[in-house]
Amino acid sequence: MTLEQKSISDCTLQFDPQSLYLPEFRELLRHAGFAEKTANLHLGYTRHFLIWMHQSKHDIASIDDGILRQFRDHDCRCGSFHKAWFPGNYPYIKRVMSGVYRYVDYLEQEGHTYLPSPLFEVKDVLDQLTNHLLTRGYYESTIQSIRRNARHLLHWLHRSRISLSQLDATIVEGFFGHDCVCGLYFKGISDTEESRYWVRQFIAFLVAERLVDNPSLMPPKKTKPQMPKFEQWLRRHRGIQDVTIDQHVRHVNSLLPLLGDSIPYDATHIRTVLLQQFQSCSVRRAGVLADSCRQYLRYLSAEGVCSPSLLNAVPSVKRWTKTSLPRYLAPEDIEKIIATCDLSKPVGLRNHAMFLLMARLGLRPGDIKALKFADLDWSKAQIRVCGKARHTVALPLPQDAGDAILEYLAKARPKSSDNHVFLTTQEPYRPIGYSCTISSEVTTAVQRAGIEQTGKMGAGVFRHSAATNLLRGGASLNELQTLLRHRHFDTTAIYAKVDVRMLQEVAQPWGGGQ
Repeated sequence: MTLEQKSISDCTLQFDPQSLYLPEFRELLRHAGFAEKTANLHLGYTRHFLIWMHQSKHDIASIDDGILRQFRDHDCRCGSFHKAWFPGNYPYIKRVMSGVYRYVDYLEQEGHTYLPSPLFEVKDVLDQLTNHLLTRGYYESTIQSIRRNARHLLHWLHRSRISLSQLDATIVEGFFGHDCVCGLYFKGISDTEESRYWVRQFIAFLVAERLVDNPSLMPPKKTKPQMPKFEQWLRRHRGIQDVTIDQHVRHVNSLLPLLGDSIPYDATHIRTVLLQQFQSCSVRRAGVLADSCRQYLRYLSAEGVCSPSLLNAVPSVKRWTKTSLPRYLAPEDIEKIIATCDLSKPVGLRNHAMFLLMARLGLRPGDIKALKFADLDWSKAQIRVCGKARHTVALPLPQDAGDAILEYLAKARPKSSDNHVFLTTQEPYRPIGYSCTISSEVTTAVQRAGIEQTGKMGAGVFRHSAATNLLRGGASLNELQTLLRHRHFDTTAIYAKVDVRMLQEVAQPWGGGQ
């Protein structure tokens, strides 16, 4: 007899199944298609829960989120169950909780527990939300993201026995910080800006549809760590863009508690802290942490707080560089990708203009999202691009790219006072926030074009393909460096490896054996 089967037997001796709705729950499992063995295991898990409920003097009608969390974390003294119920045995505890969730769902459906509102109201709200988003032209993926977070919030409210009419800012913050035991279909929630964004969209719907009476319950955006003087120094003296500044500030903030408040810092302590951090992170992240620490020490040195020699205390992270080849496509494949844009839809017109700029001029996604109307000089047919380290150049605007931009502005760009050229195509209209959004559009277009690929191809494929095809067409590396706006020639030199035919002409015969 297994441990789980013995536990089921123990529980049967202590409880009368008729008074706990277990026969009805067994029938529900059978009708749901569960095999006899699986149904018996779920009944065993449920009996464990009921033993604990009896010992803790909880009533079935009072089951809520708090009681489920107490059961998950309880110090088990429930007969032979305690042999398997210990903190490190997560797989077993997860299986038990799966049976308990189903039992509690059954009790709710049959009205055996207190509910602040009927279950069907939750489904009605989600259906109203979906219709609301569909009528406003939201993408299916966006609708699913909002609906998934809305469903989690509604489920948590329901399991916490909080009615929708009671919703306020404090309860919303409680949702973000809750220790999730919401059920089988939720993976928990992390308090991220993305999560807050989707929940804000749902709450905006609730307020607009007057399903709640408190318009001030919108959760605030997650605040970013602030180091204003350090940020200003990075922007003014290092020429770093905001996204990289945010990265440095975030990493420095994670190191400051470990470095302590004793400024000037001790070189040995700096090295010890960083080496400890390197042990638990990837080589790439170790390099980023080291770079952020160097920038912070340079700032302190410029302020006269630390000696410049402290920079030598930051360990070097050895990484192989330029070992891989840039992913690129033939010119005909690039044209196939551009041709997948549906010019009858706003998103197709926008992507068509963005793709042409990246394909013809080798622009980065960051250049595209930062492009403003002041950067377009129509009289000279030029486009001004401010790249890394505030390196600004004027590039010729190709005819087809210029025509695509004009068509986008005339037919598809939402009416907005924002001076960025490219905006999102769904409400609320705003500048494209992340470069990965543009890369995602390119990845989708590559798949639509049916192009075989050995790995994921994002927006960089346009830049790499433009450089590779120009080099194969006879352009020099110096000309390539000018187009790609590389500050260092070594960065451009990696493209010398992609012209395989030319390398085969200069390759010497192998002098070794077979």
